[in-house]
Amino acid sequence: MTTITPATAQRPAHTLLITTAVEDRALRRLTGEDGSTKVEIVARGPVKATGEGGYHTTPSGKTIVHHPGSYKWRTVYHCSTRAVEIPARLLVQLRAIVGDGKLIFDAALPCEIAVRLDGKVTRYALRGSRLVRTGVAVRMPADLLSFGRYEHAKSLRGCAAEIKRKRDTSAAAAKLARLTTRNERKARLLAKVSAKLTASFDDARACGFCAAGITAWAAERGVALDSSVSLTTLAHDPDRRARAVALLVARKFIAAQ
Repeated sequence: MTTITPATAQRPAHTLLITTAVEDRALRRLTGEDGSTKVEIVARGPVKATGEGGYHTTPSGKTIVHHPGSYKWRTVYHCSTRAVEIPARLLVQLRAIVGDGKLIFDAALPCEIAVRLDGKVTRYALRGSRLVRTGVAVRMPADLLSFGRYEHAKSLRGCAAEIKRKRDTSAAAAKLARLTTRNERKARLLAKVSAKLTASFDDARACGFCAAGITAWAAERGVALDSSVSLTTLAHDPDRRARAVALLVARKFIAAQ
């Protein structure tokens, strides 16, 4: 297997140059297999897993030992024979999609890969035996970097619409933020201590955050998209964007009084 060549110093640390090893890693990720699974390229057929994982037996090999650590006699370990068979056309498609770009592996996307080319990141997932585009991301304009480095959507047109929405909501939020100093202090305090006031998916959208980002945030915390979260929970969240949503809801409440 070809050795992974580290990216140059100008590229982010999580980006790797494409080699056989990186292709194998991408294919394992797409098929949901772990890092130790062997990748076998076959002429045709569906993507499928074969073999079985490693296991322990008694020296005679007749009995499988499920808890070798608690078994007082010697056991024999049988190595894993697991492999994932990939049709050659899928590898060809992967190479065609990547082209001169770079594969990006993100821990938040266990069964997807992302390809970066000319500042645009395109994500792909496996559907049957083909790679299907699941979304794109473009660099955020300089005046909107407070929302993050990239805008995400299912298409470039969707990204443009989200960026316009952010600009519109930012202008509205700036107008709302022009409260008196006293009311602003009230809003910031209310955001930190209010367990009764809640924020919803629509409130997060009103802050300008994209649906993909809100969905990812909710998935990481096990929150249903149709549920509401208390302001005090959001105000103490490590993500500054969650705190921004709490403050916006508190400002609206104070302004309505």
